[in-house]
Amino acid sequence: TVAPTTTTRPYPTTTVAPTTTVAPTTTVAPTTTVAPTTTVAPTTTVAPTTTVAPTTTVAPTTTVQVLPTVVTTTPQIGRIGDYVWFDEDEDGRQDSGEKGVGGVTVVLIDATTGNVVTTTTTNDSGYYYFENVPEGEYRVRFQLPQGYAGFTTPNVGIDRADSDADDQGLTEVFVLPAGGEDLTRDAGLVIEVLPLQVTTTVAPTGTTLPFTGMNSAGAGAAGFLLILLGLVFVLAGRRDADEAMWAE
Repeated sequence: TVAPTTTTRPYPTTTVAPTTTVAPTTTVAPTTTVAPTTTVAPTTTVAPTTTVAPTTTVAPTTTVQVLPTVVTTTPQIGRIGDYVWFDEDEDGRQDSGEKGVGGVTVVLIDATTGNVVTTTTTNDSGYYYFENVPEGEYRVRFQLPQGYAGFTTPNVGIDRADSDADDQGLTEVFVLPAGGEDLTRDAGLVIEVLPLQVTTTVAPTGTTLPFTGMNSAGAGAAGFLLILLGLVFVLAGRRDADEAMWAE
């Protein structure tokens, strides 16, 4: 602190208020002890990178249901026949003048399974037919009608004019193709011919046969008389013919 100085001059005295010179005050900021600063490198937090796969826009799928193709096949059907007749001379052939036999039962058999497929009968003329028959292996069986002894000899000629039935009435196995026609399955029938039975009666020894009214001599005379009468008629007829010729 400096004491104020008063200067006196010859001028009117002016009382000057004492000037207080204030030394500039230096305010010293309190010393702050700063802990050593550790410079930390700024941490850069990197957000995790999420790789997003590119989005592919898929057009909506249309499910088309494919139905299986059904092919309808109409089976080709065929026909089997055809004839049963009375083989009068038993030669196994369908001769002219030999007639068909009606009312004979005929059975169609599946040769693979042995099952009966269908049954029919011959018409009045002896013919039969199995219609609408699918392809396959078959046999035909003929049932022997009453009044006949059996079947004629089979397979002695051409198929369409002989017999195909064995002694049991069965044909051999044959194949019918799809849509085919087999009209050769025939059967000939024969009748039983009974042998002529001759009965001979032998008179016991010493037995006299009864008299029949004519002996051997009488039989000879009667025969001669018949011959003579025949000659007479022949001569008379020739005479009449001659007379008619001369009359013309």
